[in-house]
Amino acid sequence: MSRDEIIRALEANVDRAVRITYVDGEALSVTVINLDGEGFVHTVEGEFFWATFEDVSEVELEGKSPPT
Repeated sequence: MSRDEIIRALEANVDRAVRITYVDGEALSVTVINLDGEGFVHTVEGEFFWATFEDVSEVELEGKSPPT
């Protein structure tokens, strides 16, 4: 996904669970809290984290697989 696609997907899913795949291949289920100009705040199991948009390679709705 492009940076703009990642931002749009995150913006559309604030306060919702999504599956984030990071550029290193790690995938996590997170809840998006908010976005700023450089990245986004999300929670994982009740802990808060911030990541840059460039750290992410894909955003999926929780429970859905990407198209093949």
